[in-house]
Amino acid sequence: MDGLPPPPPPLPSTSLRSPHEFFISLDPVLGVPVAAQVRFQLNLALRRDTSFPPLRRLRTPSDGGRPLVLPLLWAQEGFDSLGGRRVAMLRLALAVPALAEGAAMTMLFLPGGCRDAYRYTSSYRALLYY
Repeated sequence: MDGLPPPPPPLPSTSLRSPHEFFISLDPVLGVPVAAQVRFQLNLALRRDTSFPPLRRLRTPSDGGRPLVLPLLWAQEGFDSLGGRRVAMLRLALAVPALAEGAAMTMLFLPGGCRDAYRYTSSYRALLYY
């Protein structure tokens, strides 16, 4: 089959097997897409049709001709990387739970530690002075 290949689209930083393949890259922690590309090509396979004059003289593979495939549409949609603001929001979304966990642990352990220290000193004081 002869013809012009479709123009290669710009590939994301991750290597792809084919320029016609679907690609998505997810953040492993949040599952948020950080890069995605959807690409497809629509072709029309032409065959001889004696009732349609433009296709009446078309040579087919059985006549020694080559298959004729006419590319109709090439479409690509997606993004190769997140913008600066979205990257900052993603970093914030990753940092806030860790900070909140540390703050919650401090807020829960500090009062308990103070209570235990008070009880220990109170019981020790009671043994010394009574």
